[in-house]
Amino acid sequence: MATRFLGDTIGANILMLGFAWQLGLVPVSFAAMMRVIELNNVAVQMNQLAFSIGRLAAADPASLDTMWQQRHANKQVVPLDTVDALVADREARLLAYGGTAYVKRYRALVDAARHAERKLERAHEARLTRSVAMTFYRLLAVKDEYEVARLHRDPAFRSALETQFGGVAGKDFRVKFNLAPPTILKARNGVQPKTRSFGQWVWPVFGAIAKCRNLRGTMLDPFGRTIERQMERELSADYEMTMQRAFVMVNDVIAEDIIKLADLYARVRGYGHVKLMNLAAVKRSERELAARVRIEAATGAAVKEALAKTRSSGTLDSIPVVVIK
Repeated sequence: MATRFLGDTIGANILMLGFAWQLGLVPVSFAAMMRVIELNNVAVQMNQLAFSIGRLAAADPASLDTMWQQRHANKQVVPLDTVDALVADREARLLAYGGTAYVKRYRALVDAARHAERKLERAHEARLTRSVAMTFYRLLAVKDEYEVARLHRDPAFRSALETQFGGVAGKDFRVKFNLAPPTILKARNGVQPKTRSFGQWVWPVFGAIAKCRNLRGTMLDPFGRTIERQMERELSADYEMTMQRAFVMVNDVIAEDIIKLADLYARVRGYGHVKLMNLAAVKRSERELAARVRIEAATGAAVKEALAKTRSSGTLDSIPVVVIK
């Protein structure tokens, strides 16, 4: 309920307190409760709203449901139930992420998937195209330093914070960022780094980094030299090459395996060693699916190096890979 009405679970405790107060389980006056929230001076408006929602949930839950329905009756929601809507949404995101070059690259592979899928009896379902559209976007829009900086500098992010906590960031409340940038924090003696807390001084730093995102993947990219970033760039290229090979082989007999292959890289999630562990598992499955489709899955040199380092650390067992030269 807290997430539904307040946007997250932060106000859940106050909401439950309001619920209990309305049932007569808290022997404190309403004025005193409001005064305590004011004196606490943390997200005053949000906590007062949470308390009121809790009271209404106890006294008249039907009215609460009606309020929710009325609040969202006229809200414009862009449906992504069609492939065209999904692709348009992802292209808009990629444009903000890295510019037109990313959009063109994305569109080229999605169009290739559309063309290949026309060979199938159930082409109208567009399952292959949807899988490629979703997975390839994930591989292109990596949450690297530039993207993290851009998202934190988005005015909508700061506005949401100030609305939620009822004040001006840096004046009425302080913001801390828990980060683990691989260029600063590195694994030592096999122990993976933990996140560190950074104060609001990094906000303008985020702005400077976000403005430099055109350097992403170039020789001047200060963050692109880590094996993790190199691996991420190659993963998208590996996916392109593997899927292009699979598109040539498309037929109704192996269609399900090709769709599974298209979905597979969506499992490569997380950061650092977690991402590498997921990638290793994906590579095992990819080898089996590629064999059934009668193609060779592409694996770039940086991906091979990342997996080799993971194996040498004792985290994972050996995984056969094919190196592109």
